[in-house]
Amino acid sequence: MKKGKKKYTRFYDSSVIRKIAIVDSVVGWIEKVSGQINSWAWDFRWGERNPEEWIKGYKEWEKRKKN
Repeated sequence: MKKGKKKYTRFYDSSVIRKIAIVDSVVGWIEKVSGQINSWAWDFRWGERNPEEWIKGYKEWEKRKKN
């Protein structure tokens, strides 16, 4: 080894690896469920909107903003 450089290695035992795997699976489940909730919430709030109605409201808002 060159002077000044140290090589650090870390070996985990099997119990630590199992804990990491459990945490990883829980985090994966949270990501999956949160994505489903976000998708449902978006559809609940915006899914039944009429695009023409939105454009009309936006144009009215722009006119009020300019005045």
